[in-house]
Amino acid sequence: MTMQVSETLIYDEKSFQIKTFSDGDPFDLQSMGLNPIPASSACWQGYSCTYEIKDYRLYLQYIIVNHSNDMKSPSKTPPPPINDINSSISNYAHIGYWEYSNINLLVNYNGEILIANNLKSNARRSSLPPRLYQYDTIYKLSFTNGVLLDSKNITKDLI
Repeated sequence: MTMQVSETLIYDEKSFQIKTFSDGDPFDLQSMGLNPIPASSACWQGYSCTYEIKDYRLYLQYIIVNHSNDMKSPSKTPPPPINDINSSISNYAHIGYWEYSNINLLVNYNGEILIANNLKSNARRSSLPPRLYQYDTIYKLSFTNGVLLDSKNITKDLI
């Protein structure tokens, strides 16, 4: 089993891996005109996103997507713009053929996001995703309509 590409959240100017969304993905790519298909065994969902919290609000900033017009093969023509941002060819073909940068799209997410960073040096490396307790820092973030209402460091709760 190949470890899957992680999605990222920038919080307090630090990069965290998104471990889980309590209420599913924060938005629907198909509603944006994107049809992701797997690019490789490292990215079965066909895309990866980077989010950022700015002024207590959740924003989508970056997407790599393996867009398909026919749901069979990657599209060689650019997918539609997102938030007036056009795609460009990605340098990460194992994730997707197209990428969007500086999207700055407010995401009206309702739910919690678990994020973690700084995998401990003694964490066992394998093809399986690391367990939460193998990270130095873990936060539970609570959102309503894309607004961060609560941030709790839960690292000690998991040890």
